[in-house]
Amino acid sequence: MQGEIIILKRDQQLELELKHKSQWIRDILSKIGLPVEDWSETLSMNDIRHIRAELKSLEIDIIDDTDNGIEIYYQNNLIAKWLRPRYVLRENPHERNPKDRYYLEMHINCHDVFSQNQDAQTKEE
Repeated sequence: MQGEIIILKRDQQLELELKHKSQWIRDILSKIGLPVEDWSETLSMNDIRHIRAELKSLEIDIIDDTDNGIEIYYQNNLIAKWLRPRYVLRENPHERNPKDRYYLEMHINCHDVFSQNQDAQTKEE
């Protein structure tokens, strides 16, 4: 997911950002070994607050910042970070419908120790 670019209509921005961020959180927690299959597909920060006690007992802390970013700590170590996506407004000059002429590119920027370890192993081979 790191470095991924997603094309979307302008009115889908918040919905798709939440969907991709939720999937990323679920992927990270799944890699730690948490059974996330029963969790909501789109985790809001309110959902995370409800499971925070369970996560705390497993030494997992999810911190949201004021700029729509997320940090995930496991045993007091930062293991993953989601930074606010960057948006680029694009135009399709061939589109006749003015409502659909402009669209957004959502550039996802996230990092985690699992991907870094995988990248390091690939470079060694």
